[in-house]
Amino acid sequence: MESFDRWFRKFGIPDKVEPEKQPAEEELPTGIVKSDDGDYLALCCVCDRWYALRCELSEFDADTSYCGGSPRCCP
Repeated sequence: MESFDRWFRKFGIPDKVEPEKQPAEEELPTGIVKSDDGDYLALCCVCDRWYALRCELSEFDADTSYCGGSPRCCP
C-alpha cells in the first residue's frame, strides 16, 4: 500500500501553497496619515489638529506644517 503523501501527489496539488502577497504600504513622513477616502491628512505643528494636506508628500515638512485654522496657526 502506498503512503498517503504519494497518493495525494498524483492529483497534481502542490505540496505548499504560497500566501498571496499584500502590496507594501508606502512609507509616510512623520505627521502624515492616509484617510479612508485616500486623501492625506497632516498634523498642525501648533495646535495638533489634523487637516487636509495641500502639497505633495515630497514637499511636506512636519516642522512647518500649519493648518491655518487660527491666526497663530499661520506661518
